[in-house]
Amino acid sequence: MSHTPDNNENIMYSKIKILHIITPQEWNQPLHGKMSFSRGFNPQHYSYYDYINVWSHILYFIPEKHSWFI
Repeated sequence: MSHTPDNNENIMYSKIKILHIITPQEWNQPLHGKMSFSRGFNPQHYSYYDYINVWSHILYFIPEKHSWFI
């Protein structure tokens, strides 16, 4: 994901490239089972339900002032 600011450092639009969405079959463990992030983050673990929740909310980033290029 990348953001393009205007001259006042306000974000004009963002770009995101979706490479792959993990299916429940690809999770390879119970859907409530926790996985670790590949780098330091708080919290350090997430479940498939957390992963799906992100897909539900990622485009809500200031929708009245912001647009997405997907």
